[in-house]
Amino acid sequence: MNSVGIDISKGRSTIAVMRPFGEVVISPFEVRHTDSELSKLARRLKSLNGETRVVMEATCGCCRKHYRHSGKRNTAGEVYYIWICQTKSQKGVSACPSKNIPEKMLQNTAAEVLGLDEFDEDVFSQQIEEVIVIGDDTLTFRFYDGHEVTTKWQSTAKTDWWTDERRKLWGERHKRKDTNPNWNTFYEFTGFIKCGCCGANYRCQSGKRKDGTPTRSWYCTGPRSKCRNPAIRDETMKRLVTEILGLDEFDEAAMDAQIESATILDHMVTFHFRDGHIESRDFLDKRHGTPWTEERREKARESMKAVWTDERREAMSERIKKIRSEKKWPNP
Repeated sequence: MNSVGIDISKGRSTIAVMRPFGEVVISPFEVRHTDSELSKLARRLKSLNGETRVVMEATCGCCRKHYRHSGKRNTAGEVYYIWICQTKSQKGVSACPSKNIPEKMLQNTAAEVLGLDEFDEDVFSQQIEEVIVIGDDTLTFRFYDGHEVTTKWQSTAKTDWWTDERRKLWGERHKRKDTNPNWNTFYEFTGFIKCGCCGANYRCQSGKRKDGTPTRSWYCTGPRSKCRNPAIRDETMKRLVTEILGLDEFDEAAMDAQIESATILDHMVTFHFRDGHIESRDFLDKRHGTPWTEERREKARESMKAVWTDERREAMSERIKKIRSEKKWPNP
């Protein structure tokens, strides 16, 4: 791509053309602001090989520095171009709070000011001398003939980029451990365990027992009214991974290298390996309780004696007799 830089002065401008990595296509030269020389410039730029972009002259209304062209590649591989104040770009937003302008938005606004259906670089370079950025939503277009046009603009870059399709892809990317860009800030099994009942991810919940021992378990994030898949303790999951990989101890790096994900259904974990095969293991986490002391046992016995009085025992006996008399017992 050919980038045409224009440094505007009174009555004349300095033009230079460069390509990526600093390759000079046309060394700097001066052009007077006359119809003949501007037309000659337009023809010369059209004759260049490849795509040609004119670096529009935008001036910051805060610090009076020029805006510069900046492009970034997004996750989809597309290059997104914006215009940013040079002071802000070099020293940060604390030095200049000016707002970045998406290139497409600037081109659409320029086309509207020029009365065009779509942006035309040739018409723009011939008529517009300078664009002044004022505040967050105002642009002033200064024409070569001396008149100015001030208009409002509003960025739609986020809504244009954040489509339903991209939102879905972004969500799927963050659900999987191997594609989540922030995976190293989470636990070992974040985005790794999926529910075999409802398809939701498992999440981690930490706790602490009465004796101070820290615990960590993994639960399905699906609604409990629709999914009752069991939880699994962190140590159980690590033990199963260690066993299935034949390791002496749990190794997250070895797990990520060989296993893509794990699915839990009822009390079975199914491991999906990257080479395509699967292996399953059963598990059963017994409820952990605190052993009773003799003092606690004695207290429970005394409590039962106080509650289980003769009157209550008699009432329970009569109730059982009634139930047995009404029930139709099967013949032996």
